[in-house]
Amino acid sequence: MNFFNYFSLFALLLGGYFVAINISSLDTMVFSFTLQNGSIISLLVSDILIITGVIFTFIEVIKSATISNSAVESSFSILVAVAFLVLFLLYKDTSNKTFLILTLMSFTEAIAGFIIAVNTARRDITIE
Repeated sequence: MNFFNYFSLFALLLGGYFVAINISSLDTMVFSFTLQNGSIISLLVSDILIITGVIFTFIEVIKSATISNSAVESSFSILVAVAFLVLFLLYKDTSNKTFLILTLMSFTEAIAGFIIAVNTARRDITIE
């Protein structure tokens, strides 16, 4: 089997978070642009992390619905979600609202993957 079928993108996001906070602050502006109506949109590092988390949540849910979901993938997703929670509670650099949102996304992905796996297994059972 392919390693990336079992790999949780949230583990990558967790590593990316620590790279981002070591390079700059979460409040550092990455870029800004002006809309047609004159409004200025400024994206911070924290905003980019949250947007990435939303995209990763979508990809993980699609992946768990299309690829045969296994106990290994579900277990790894739950371990990553627990790592998010432990780091949020114990590590000072992760005690902020951005990391809380990423932690909730990670738990949402883990629970959704587990529910999809259970529903898929239930459909596969044939009763005679």
